Amino acid sequence: MRLAFLGDVYLSDEVLASREENERFDLFGDVRNRVGPDGLIVANVEFALSERPSPHPFKWATLCSSPALAEQLKPVSVAVVANNHAGDAGVAGLKDTVANLEKAGIKTLGYGNSLEQALDPCIIESEVGKVGIVALCCLTTNSQSIATHTEPGIPPISVQTLRRAINKARKEADFVIVFLHWGCEQSPYPVPDQVRLGRLAIDAGADAVVGCHAHVIQTYEKYKDCWIFHGIGNYFFSPVDARSFQDGRFVKNVKINHAAPNRESLVPVFEIRAGKLELVELLVTGWEGNQAPSIKDGPNVLANLKHINARLERWLAWNARKLRRTEEPVFHCKLHNGVVAYYYSKPPIHRDWSMRDLASRAYRRLQREFAGIRRATQHPS
Repeated sequence: MRLAFLGDVYLSDEVLASREENERFDLFGDVRNRVGPDGLIVANVEFALSERPSPHPFKWATLCSSPALAEQLKPVSVAVVANNHAGDAGVAGLKDTVANLEKAGIKTLGYGNSLEQALDPCIIESEVGKVGIVALCCLTTNSQSIATHTEPGIPPISVQTLRRAINKARKEADFVIVFLHWGCEQSPYPVPDQVRLGRLAIDAGADAVVGCHAHVIQTYEKYKDCWIFHGIGNYFFSPVDARSFQDGRFVKNVKINHAAPNRESLVPVFEIRAGKLELVELLVTGWEGNQAPSIKDGPNVLANLKHINARLERWLAWNARKLRRTEEPVFHCKLHNGVVAYYYSKPPIHRDWSMRDLASRAYRRLQREFAGIRRATQHPS
């Protein structure tokens, strides 16, 4: 049994028209053929399948589509809804989305009538072992559909919820994979808390971590012989109808047509071999216009990945002590159009950790210190 993990998937109602015009349109054909008839696809379904109106008038983009699009997702075995757009039609619309996906024969993951239920794993059984998948979503990407102990929604990422979800999955499964919606959009680098929480998940008993949300491919690493993918990009994302606001007031409608980096993704493919969860393939996919994604050689993508992963390795070497911390992540928050928005306390890792850059930074630091000493001697207290 092979498990292929897909990043962000958004299908607008225009996809229905494209499907009618082109009967050979198969959104998952290439990946399905690669993983084989016994392979399973796990995808982040990042839109609401509901006819309900959005209760979020000041949200930059609300991704709500016809429930009929659930038919286009049938090749997906497990749909992850722990993200910042599955609840765009409200909690009632999120329930509709789960119901419409399950009606199409697709298992869902990342929603529950309470926090405890939302942390329940999706168990996949095979002759070689059981795989438990859990999904959580960061407050920075979604603070409006979060489950609580008494309210339905999706589970938020924290040290406590991560450990709880992994422990629950471990009781039922031989292997655990964690699917996380986190990070900063359009950045190929993770924030420090992504790296730290990814490793904490492995320490807590996960066998792999797969992340998404940035809409571009992010770094990845191997930690304790387990793979952590910080962001696998957009598998397929229809053009977005967004709204621009200024000072809490609507300004204009904006059409978002995705740039080349937003049309590429990684597809990690796992398989149980010799009693261990192994990464057997790392596919690169891309698409143009309304064409279905296809697997490509992607030399440019892989070359860029080598470059950003090298920067990650240098950052890891310089911040080993920080990565051993086990405290809960701390977020900044502020009101944005009357809604509480959360932000990471640290920006994404993006510095060049070359010797030349380090020497330059050390020189500037010495200059600041000498300037402070001169000021102190010129103006003694």
